[in-house]
Amino acid sequence: MGHIANLRQAVRRDKTIQDPLLNRLGLQVGRTIAAHAIARVRRWDGPDDPVVAGWVDTLRRDGCVEIPDFLDPADLTLVADAARDCLARDVRRDEMDQGGNHLELIWRDDVPQARRADLDRFFLHPGVLALASAAERILVEPGAGRCHVQHLVQRKGEPDIQAAIHSDTFHPTHKVWLYLTDVSEDDGPLVYYPGSHRLGISTLRAIYRESNAENAGSRRLDEAEVARRGLAARSFTCPANTLVVADTCGYHGRVQGRPPGSRTALHMELRPPPFRRSRRLRADHPVSAASRRAAVG
Repeated sequence: MGHIANLRQAVRRDKTIQDPLLNRLGLQVGRTIAAHAIARVRRWDGPDDPVVAGWVDTLRRDGCVEIPDFLDPADLTLVADAARDCLARDVRRDEMDQGGNHLELIWRDDVPQARRADLDRFFLHPGVLALASAAERILVEPGAGRCHVQHLVQRKGEPDIQAAIHSDTFHPTHKVWLYLTDVSEDDGPLVYYPGSHRLGISTLRAIYRESNAENAGSRRLDEAEVARRGLAARSFTCPANTLVVADTCGYHGRVQGRPPGSRTALHMELRPPPFRRSRRLRADHPVSAASRRAAVG
């Protein structure tokens, strides 16, 4: 019965399946191949806007796309002011140390209504929703995508744990950043390996080996695997008001920054189920741990 239950689990979004026998038989590799094949053939009529269509073409080809000067200057001013105000005030948030770095997340539903309306100039932006929908080949409704303000501060101490190159999960999935501050090497920018979102023999072999060893969550990559694929890293140093979308099934991480570097972004995470999908990704309402505790209490 245990193996049957784990087979059922295989069609969900769990990153790995903790079943040594099924993994020896190639379950993790098989579900990876199936998820990528389904993503490629899933029907999507595509955006009518040729500009958005061009962004999508780049994203499909490279696994990432960078769009400068995304918001109108007036909207950018309102969005950036709202994010700074939330970070400066006593707005509930999640905080975590990631090695030497400190990360703050302020979820959209924790933001006061007036300030949320300003942030929604991005989160509910028609171009963002069109690009997100095309990336996932599913209708992304306004408010979907685990929307939050993200503030990363470089500190002295252990190396950034996200500087290790990794793949988030076994199926195509996308993250979106709108940078509200200029991003330099000191600020710990995103690094991505264009083309790494496509499966190759060396990748499948590595997935098989790991599924029969540590079988961790987000798969950490060794230098040999990257070298075998002949991939070159791209570091997203960029000015404020740059939009970046990446398929985080591809190889990515953060450049190790230096204090006192920091960066602020609006962030969306798009991860609908890889197999059992509805026709739309509905609005979600994540909040901080403090808000969840207050709701229970």
